[in-house]
Amino acid sequence: MRPCWEVRAWCALRVGSQSASWPLPCERCEAYLSRTPCWELGNGDRHCCAPPYITCDFCELYLIHQQDLREQRQGAATPPGARTVPLPYDALEGEPASMPGHSMRFGVPKEVRDLEMRVGLTPAGVHALVDAGHTVYVERNAGLGAGFSDEDYRAAGAEIVYSAEETYGRAEVIVKATRPTRAEHHLLRSGQTLLCYLHLAVASRDLTETLEMREVTAIAYEMIQEDDGTLPVLMPTSELAGRLAPMIASELLSSHMGGRGILLSGMHGVPPAEVVILGAGVVGSHAARCFSGLGAHVTVLDHNPRRLQHVDSMLRGRIVTLFTSPYNLHKVVRFADVLVGCVLVPGARSPVLVTREMVQSMRPRAVIIDFSIDQGGCVETSRPTTHRDPFYIEEGVVHYCVPNAPARVARSASHALTNAALPYLLLIGQYGVDGALERSTALRRGVNVLRGRLLHPHIVEGQPTAEDTAA
Repeated sequence: MRPCWEVRAWCALRVGSQSASWPLPCERCEAYLSRTPCWELGNGDRHCCAPPYITCDFCELYLIHQQDLREQRQGAATPPGARTVPLPYDALEGEPASMPGHSMRFGVPKEVRDLEMRVGLTPAGVHALVDAGHTVYVERNAGLGAGFSDEDYRAAGAEIVYSAEETYGRAEVIVKATRPTRAEHHLLRSGQTLLCYLHLAVASRDLTETLEMREVTAIAYEMIQEDDGTLPVLMPTSELAGRLAPMIASELLSSHMGGRGILLSGMHGVPPAEVVILGAGVVGSHAARCFSGLGAHVTVLDHNPRRLQHVDSMLRGRIVTLFTSPYNLHKVVRFADVLVGCVLVPGARSPVLVTREMVQSMRPRAVIIDFSIDQGGCVETSRPTTHRDPFYIEEGVVHYCVPNAPARVARSASHALTNAALPYLLLIGQYGVDGALERSTALRRGVNVLRGRLLHPHIVEGQPTAEDTAA
């Protein structure tokens, strides 16, 4: 079903000035104060349209339930007085998503987590989707934290909407940076598609239940995986995190922050900081590169010899590489000034490599940066923190465990996310969700929930309840 504003037959403009700006209230049902279709308001007799035949007498837009239209096609009798007209095929609820060439409706809501400044799609991404014939609804001020104004989005072809309810209500595909919070769960509509960094393994159980109950298709950016094993949408975020690590470490090592008061690079007569990095993947290799470039003494551990060989070759032997083993972990943790956790098992909770006992053996006021916290953390003493309160001290060690650390550089992070995700969004726009999944094995690997069916039950084993963690 399509509300009248989508076919440019707005109720208010039918009776008011043709040059009037909107949103304007529908004088019959007041639905357009929030631009919510009247059948979703639950206002009883105040609906201007009532099922089973939705006929808005005020704007003369005929909205018919898909089931009723099927009955008409099968020759069912039309109730006396019901006025109906043929609907265009792309106005039928639920059917357009599978039609090649269908004009898809994308929605970009404003992120609501505290100090989450990223946005799911930049104006450049909006322009590409609009240029391909699609409609993009962007919630007002969604990009403000990343430095993108509403005018930037309008110039790119987006339609600015005025509430999260409207964004979710009008879009077929929701594009976000982070998974919906508990306050947003009720906004997801039946049959909708959600793309974001989902991290379902550590999300609260009520999010999974909402996705199943509302038959949502949820695609996790961090699990989109190409045939060569690369994670193309997670990679840019991982690069950002790795490159942020020295900035974060330098700040937390400062004396006024409770750190050891150590300069990462050292200087003549003064040794540099000892940095230990767990994992030689994208985050770890970029962190090693930046720490090494600043002059820190860097040790990288990984269980994969090829990764160790790659990072050693990339940095021309300026770092120490070790295989991950309990013996080596105990050895290096004791002398670390900075310990960076970069452990990833796609779609699963990160293994705990550093025990509380190991943390207790660390130097007083050393720093732990656990980038694996978005998948549960690789340090036993880690727990999620926020940008407003980013660190805490436990066992005498400073812990930084912000799951969305790249939001510190929201503009760069939003550009990087859009660059990586846009090819898949264009594919979805061109072929519909089902068609895109048929054509892209990488996108298929990212599907956690398909029309309400959980595809990887092992992902949510041991998932925390709503009382245990924030969504």
